[in-house]
Amino acid sequence: MTRRDTITSITPVPLDGMCVVIPAFNEEQLVSRCVASVLAAGLAPRQVFVIDDCSTDRTRDVLATFDGIQVIENPTRLGKVGGLQRALDLYQLPERFDFIALLDADSHVDEMYFDTIVRA
Repeated sequence: MTRRDTITSITPVPLDGMCVVIPAFNEEQLVSRCVASVLAAGLAPRQVFVIDDCSTDRTRDVLATFDGIQVIENPTRLGKVGGLQRALDLYQLPERFDFIALLDADSHVDEMYFDTIVRA
């Protein structure tokens, strides 16, 4: 039995106390893969917050294909840290969730990623 077989045989834990925040600027080519991997890893769309930092490409159009995710459109470029702070404050994320994961829009996660974090 491989390590992956062992991990996937464990009963999944509830992920209600976790959310993910994904800052994005002109990420039309990769943000879809990122969001899809987060959803495949077990987070509900209501737990996914994507910050569009005034993208000039089709990032917003790509994000619109995902029902239920929270898309925060910054009125001006705030940069990564400014956008994160705005999302944390606007949606009161520290008060609502036990775990807040930060992912870059050009990344993606394994299907057991969040389950493993919660168990740690």
